[in-house]
Amino acid sequence: MDFITTILLMTTETITYTVFGAVLVLALTFDLGLMSKKNKKVTIKNALYQTFFWVGLALAFFVYMWSAEGQKPALEYLSAYLMEWSLSIDNIFVFILIFSSFGVKEKYFGRVLLAGIIMAIVFRIIFISVGVALVAKFHWVLYIFGVFLLVTGIKMFTSDDEEAYDPQDSKIYKIIKSSYPWCRTMARVNIQ
Repeated sequence: MDFITTILLMTTETITYTVFGAVLVLALTFDLGLMSKKNKKVTIKNALYQTFFWVGLALAFFVYMWSAEGQKPALEYLSAYLMEWSLSIDNIFVFILIFSSFGVKEKYFGRVLLAGIIMAIVFRIIFISVGVALVAKFHWVLYIFGVFLLVTGIKMFTSDDEEAYDPQDSKIYKIIKSSYPWCRTMARVNIQ
């Protein structure tokens, strides 16, 4: 089959996913190449411009979804986008805590944040795919996940507020801290 025949045989859903993937790759390339300047502090003005760009891109894709797929899928996309955006606001505080705990310099915030976001996307894809496959094959796994969430919720609810959690006492922090000089050297090489 040639390229045009392949395009003609694509469904609107396939075309929508293809457009989404292409826009995502182009936007990440644009962000990495033009908007994220190396070793530069991000000003409020630049942050607002970047926010307007990304929100505008999301809204443009919403308009495309409305025209290609109809009202219902477009509104579902917009609802999911707004929910994810509102949930991501609390991540800002977590990032600030992590950056200050590890002593990341302000001029490297953009690169470190981008690496973290890309890793989060990759891990989310992996874990969701594995979770879906596990649930499809072994339905009883849902009960294990449910018990885990219940125990975690009860533990959070009953924890004493006077118990201050110090992330520097955790095993993960100690492992990362022990390899931090190596990571710092690698980051310096990659950032420059």
